[in-house]
Amino acid sequence: MTNAFFHPFIGGTEKMMLELGKRLAKKTNFHVLTSALPEAPESEIYENMTIHRVPATLQRMPYLYPPPMVFAPQARKYLRELDQEQDFDVFNCHGRWFPDFAYSIKYAHKNHKYSTLTLHNKRPHGIQKRLTAIGLMYEYWYGINIMKQATKVIAVSEGGKRDVMKYGIPESHFEVIHNGVDTNKVKQAEPTYREKYADGFDHVIGFQGRVIKQKGIDYLIDAMPSILDEFPKTKLLIVGKGKMLPELEKQVSKNGLRDNITFTGFIPEEEINNMFSSLDVFVMPSLWEVLCVALLEAMSCGVPLVATNATGNDEIVKDGVNGYVVPMRQPDALAEKIKTLLRDDALRKKMAKNSRDIAVKNFEWDIIAKQTLDFYERETNEFYKTR
Repeated sequence: MTNAFFHPFIGGTEKMMLELGKRLAKKTNFHVLTSALPEAPESEIYENMTIHRVPATLQRMPYLYPPPMVFAPQARKYLRELDQEQDFDVFNCHGRWFPDFAYSIKYAHKNHKYSTLTLHNKRPHGIQKRLTAIGLMYEYWYGINIMKQATKVIAVSEGGKRDVMKYGIPESHFEVIHNGVDTNKVKQAEPTYREKYADGFDHVIGFQGRVIKQKGIDYLIDAMPSILDEFPKTKLLIVGKGKMLPELEKQVSKNGLRDNITFTGFIPEEEINNMFSSLDVFVMPSLWEVLCVALLEAMSCGVPLVATNATGNDEIVKDGVNGYVVPMRQPDALAEKIKTLLRDDALRKKMAKNSRDIAVKNFEWDIIAKQTLDFYERETNEFYKTR
């Protein structure tokens, strides 16, 4: 498995890699090649995974989606030497945006080995003009070629698959395997954030994720006055950090919402489920997704969901079952569905139960890991039989 970032770095992709990897490592010889981060050892065995970290330079790129670009030219040599030692059957790259790690796909293709590229992003369009232009330049220079050279592409949502197929890649080249969630972690969760941030409030709604334009948080803030007209003792928690934070804080102050909206900043991973368990409704107003990990985590905690119709959201949120799906960029639509849930305790409890049941049945990591392992066994048996 290769990617520029991995444990202890925490993001949606890295969390998915960790949870999937530690389950696959119980049944396979599992190695991870990633970049060296401060205070992380050069190599270690963690949760049965052998992690190799190579020197890298991290560069913040203006206007590009976080995290930063990573340059690790030694990764290519390290990969070749590691394969000579281990003779891997499968190369799995998580992300086409870091050429020194996506090189694993080129290497496997050249050496007639099986490879998969897991797509955690769709086409770079519909966010900002500058970002779209830079992203598409990269795609036509490198990204599309990597997708085509991979033996198969794993898409984490049906919507993500359909979007990337617009590059002219046939549907037969894809396998859809959703991201997952560890539903067992919720058993220790306590609603401590309600007392910490919303003492004296009747209702608590929340957002969690990177505080960036793609998440549409400004539209959720615009929805708050309508919500407060009917439910004045409602608190909105905005959980996360990012470059849009100062702009959103000004928006909150300008609209006189400081008493009802709290920016908590970053919350440690071990506290995430306590936060979700404190909410009456979780809201994801995003403009651009593939499959939102925060929605999965909130659902695992038994929280009703309101989300936009950004790619992949409707594969998690079943409209009218465990929440509601609304059009993007429409604060009034967000407000109306949030108020629908706040008005009806019985409906909210029913959808909360449905959320939890769907998470356990369809998105538990043990289920996703089995799907992945079955896929690899089926694919590699066929692939190497013809070699």
